[in-house]
Amino acid sequence: MNRIVAIDRIGLTVTVEASVILDALRAALSEVQRDLPISFGASDSATLGGILATNAGGANVLRSGMAGRMVLGLEVVLADGTVVSELSGLHKDNSGLNWTQLFIGSEGSLGIITRAIMRIETQRRHSATALLALPDADAALRLYTSAVDALGDRLVAFEIMSSDAIRRVETAFNIQSPVSTDAWLVLMETASTSSHLEQDFGEFIEKAFESELCADGAIAANEAQRLAFWRLREILTEAEALSGRSVKHDISVPVSRIPDFLRRGEAALADVASQTGARLAPHIFGHIGDGNLHYNILCDRPEVAGEINSTVHDLVVDCGGSITAEHGVGQYRLSEVYRLVSRTRLDLQERLKAALDPDMRLNPGKLMGRPRS
Repeated sequence: MNRIVAIDRIGLTVTVEASVILDALRAALSEVQRDLPISFGASDSATLGGILATNAGGANVLRSGMAGRMVLGLEVVLADGTVVSELSGLHKDNSGLNWTQLFIGSEGSLGIITRAIMRIETQRRHSATALLALPDADAALRLYTSAVDALGDRLVAFEIMSSDAIRRVETAFNIQSPVSTDAWLVLMETASTSSHLEQDFGEFIEKAFESELCADGAIAANEAQRLAFWRLREILTEAEALSGRSVKHDISVPVSRIPDFLRRGEAALADVASQTGARLAPHIFGHIGDGNLHYNILCDRPEVAGEINSTVHDLVVDCGGSITAEHGVGQYRLSEVYRLVSRTRLDLQERLKAALDPDMRLNPGKLMGRPRS
C-alpha cells in the first residue's frame, strides 16, 4: 500500500496508495519538476492516507490550502466492505455529489482511504526566506497585509513565534537565533518560477524596515541558512516538551482577530493564574496567514488543565474561531466539540455516521458519536 502508482506531469496529477510517506512522494515529484505543496514537521513519517483522513495543514496552507483541497479522487473501503472508487483524475466532474470530501478530515470514522489522486503543481524553483523581529502581533498583522498586497500568491508561508518560545528553543538546544528575541518573530517564505523573486522580496523587506514594522531581521543567503531558520520553527514543540507540562490548543480565529485574541487570552490566563495559584507560561507559535495558532500553556499544576482549556476555547468561539484548526478532534477534543459546536452540525455528522457505519465499527469514540449528557 505504499506505491506511487502514476505521475501525470502534463495533467498535473499523481496517483498514490495510502501508505506513501509524504517526503518520499515529494522527492519523486521533484525528479520530474513537480510538487505536492504540503509541508509540516512530521513529513518524514506521515502517510498520505493519514494526512487526508485528518485533513492536515502545515506551513503551506496560506497558498495551497489544507490537504483536502488538493484531492481529485479517492478509493475508499466502507464499513461493510464496499469499495468506492473515483480515480479518473478529472479536474472537473459534476456528475454527482462530491462524495470524496466526506472522507477528508473524517479521522477514519466513515471509511478507510486506500488510494488517492492528487492535484500537483509546477515546481517553484526560486525561493526567498526571511526571519524578522517585530514589536507585537499588531505589527505582524500589518506586515502580513503588506506582504499579501506586494507578493500575492508568491507568499507561501508566514509563521509567527513568541519570544518566550524561541528562548526555550535556544536554551533547550543550545542554539542562537540570528535575530533579536525581545519581540515576536515572523518567518516568512516566498516561492516562484520567476528569477525576479529575490529582488522583489528584498525590496519588500527594505520597505518593511523603512516603515518601522521590523525591529531586526535577516534574509537567508543560501539553502543552509533557510533550513536553519526553519529549524527554529520546527523544533518549537520539542523545546516545549523539554520545558515542562503544557496544556495544548490548536485553534484558529479570523486572521484580523489574532492580535485581539492574543491580548484577551493574556488577560484571561492572568485571571486563571490569580484564581488557582498556578504558574502559567504561554508558548505560542503558528501560521498567522491562515489564522491558526498553537496556543500552548506551560503549567505547573495539571489539575488546572481543564479550566485553561475551557477558558481558551470559550475565547476562541467568542472571536469566531474553531477549537481545532488542523490537529483534528480524536478523543482529546471530543467533549469540548460537543460543548461548543452547533447541535445541527453535530446531528448532521451523526446521521452520516449512522448511514455509513451503523454498527460503529470504524474508529469508535473518535470525532463524533459521544453520548450527550
